[in-house]
Amino acid sequence: VIRQYLKRRHAKEAESMKLSELKPTGDAEQDKRYQQRLEKELARLERNKDRRLARDKQKGIQTDGAAASPGTPTSPAAAGSTPASKNAGTQRKCANCGQVGHIKTNKKCSLLSH
Repeated sequence: VIRQYLKRRHAKEAESMKLSELKPTGDAEQDKRYQQRLEKELARLERNKDRRLARDKQKGIQTDGAAASPGTPTSPAAAGSTPASKNAGTQRKCANCGQVGHIKTNKKCSLLSH
């Protein structure tokens, strides 16, 4: 019972404290928990970075791995605003007639009125 209480209390304490506020306390057990929390957050950020790079690679956007701000030419936001990338998007297929280029609620569909 006490072990469960301590586990919940430590979890609640960890949630309330920001990662930037973590500092060594001198308590080996608490420092170990802080270290694990930091490593867990770092692993999460690395996974997100890898996933983002994989998505960009799949889309055809290649970056050199440097963190690009949204206004730079190598950023996905800037690359997405070019006219060539608008045509490179996915083509929609109509559920009514099966043609590519419109959806079933579009006026272009020959079977919309049927």
